[in-house]
Amino acid sequence: MKPESSLYSKRAEGKSALGQPSALEELSEHEALLSHENLLSKNAPLSPKTLLSHENLLSKNAPLIHKAPFSNANPSGQEQTSPSQKQRLIAYGLQMQLQALQLKEWLMAIGFSFLAAALRVPMQAVPSAEPITFFAILAGWLFGARMGFFTGAAAGFLSNFAVYGGQGPWTPFQMLSWGIAGYLGSLLPRFPSSEKSQKKNQGKIKGTIFRMMASLGVASSATVIFDSILNIWWGFFSPFGILPALVSGVPFFVVHLVSNAIFSLGLAPAKYFVSKQGHFDEKELCRELLGKVQGNKGAL
Repeated sequence: MKPESSLYSKRAEGKSALGQPSALEELSEHEALLSHENLLSKNAPLSPKTLLSHENLLSKNAPLIHKAPFSNANPSGQEQTSPSQKQRLIAYGLQMQLQALQLKEWLMAIGFSFLAAALRVPMQAVPSAEPITFFAILAGWLFGARMGFFTGAAAGFLSNFAVYGGQGPWTPFQMLSWGIAGYLGSLLPRFPSSEKSQKKNQGKIKGTIFRMMASLGVASSATVIFDSILNIWWGFFSPFGILPALVSGVPFFVVHLVSNAIFSLGLAPAKYFVSKQGHFDEKELCRELLGKVQGNKGAL
């Protein structure tokens, strides 16, 4: 039988005589977990970047275990939070963050609509040149097809109150055409969600050229669709028919196509800038973390 002094020496080293974690070790684990409770406090709101630093709490290999050092109650005397409760709170915080980002998306889409409508007024000096296609594609690229369609249609409707010609039977066809431009914007490739991947891809000339060519292709397609819809509609009401209406619209189509092609060169930089400044790149990250939390919840 080992002397009693050896037992105390083992405990002094942080191990019990049976080789199990001592109370000191359990206390250190407890304090480490308490340091993560800031994620759940009102004074430290959840953010994806903060959650990334605590990703070990979300992995299946390191489940949320709240150990008490000496008893079933923590030292403060408060009732402990079970792993499932912690994960529900974290999931709730992530869902609130997603809702806040969705609200910001709607506000940005509305802002794009008013800005495009306001810029269209002075651009009347150049026939067929307009900024709505640019903002519709940008909104679709940033926020998806629904937001892109809304931005293009709303900007067309609002701008017709201030431009020459105003509202008329052509307004619904203009709204449809610019809405399609926003939908096409949602088909553009998205930037990687992680900041490391974004910085890595910024240095790639091929990636930059690809995004510029994709933006140019979408802007050109949107311009062709817009002029085709408007000219065909005008041909139905013209006494000369659809073909003369299409031929007479060629000079305006060329100006429209060239101007939108020039504007499309700024789509990729504008998308990256708005995404970073508005933290819209965190949306995919929130969904990824929420999936991990819900996956761990199901594994308990």
